[in-house]
Amino acid sequence: MKLGKTVIAAVLFLIPIGQPLAMGTGSALTTAAVLLSLPKKAQAESASYYFNLGEKKSEEGDYYGAISDYDKAIKINPEYIKALISRGISKHNLNDNQEAISDFKKVIKINPELALPYYNIGVVNDALNDPYKAISYYNKAIDLDPRYSNAFHNRGNAKETIGDNNGAISDFSRAIEIDPTDHELYYSRGRTHLILKDYYAAISDNNKTIKINSNYTNAYRNRGISKENIGDQKGACSDWKKAYDLGKDKDILSWIQEGC
Repeated sequence: MKLGKTVIAAVLFLIPIGQPLAMGTGSALTTAAVLLSLPKKAQAESASYYFNLGEKKSEEGDYYGAISDYDKAIKINPEYIKALISRGISKHNLNDNQEAISDFKKVIKINPELALPYYNIGVVNDALNDPYKAISYYNKAIDLDPRYSNAFHNRGNAKETIGDNNGAISDFSRAIEIDPTDHELYYSRGRTHLILKDYYAAISDNNKTIKINSNYTNAYRNRGISKENIGDQKGACSDWKKAYDLGKDKDILSWIQEGC
C-alpha cells in the first residue's frame, strides 16, 4: 500500500492473542446457540476458542473462513475487542474497507481511549487514497498514545502525499526518537529529503537505513540518486549496481547502462 508504510496486519502484534482453549475430555462445543446458554466464564472461553480458530485461518490467508469464526466469537461476546480488530483486518485484506472501518468504529465505541482502532482507520483511509482523513485518524491515535511510532510514521507518509514535506520530516524524526532501530523510518525521512533536494541529508538517512538493513534495495537506489545530484557519479553507480543486484529493477539497469 505504500513506500514503506506499515502493513495493516502488523497491528495485530500490538494486541496479545488469546491463549488456546484447554478443554477436558468431557467437553463438547457445538453451535453458538448452545454456547450462549453456558455460564459467562465458559462463554468467554468459547469466544476465545472461535477467535483462535479465526486467527489460524487468517494466518493461512483464509480470510472468509476467519471472518466466519470471528463472527461466532463476536456473537458470543459482542464487546470482544480482539475479535473485532481481527475481523476488521480480514475485511480490509478482502478490500471490504467500509466494513473494516465499521468494525474498528465498534471498538472505539467500546473503548474510546484505545489508540489502535483510530490507527487502523487511518491505514484503511490511506488505502482508499484519502490522506487527509487518514491524517485526522492518526492525529487521534497519537493524542491517545504519544509514543505510537507507527502512527507518526504513517502520518508522515500521508503528509508527504499531500505535499507537506516539512511536516513529514517532523513526524519521521519523532518516530525515530521513539524507535531508532527501525530502518524504514530513516528511509522514509531520506526519501522526503530527496524530494526537497536536500541531498546530503538524504544520503545521511540512507546511510543509516543501510547500516541497519544492508539489503534494503530502495535505500541504495535513492542514495545513488542523491550522489549523482552532488556530482559523485562513481558513488551513484556503485549504489545503483548494488540496488540492481538486490532487486533486478529495469529502471536501475538503464541508469547503469546510460551513466556508468
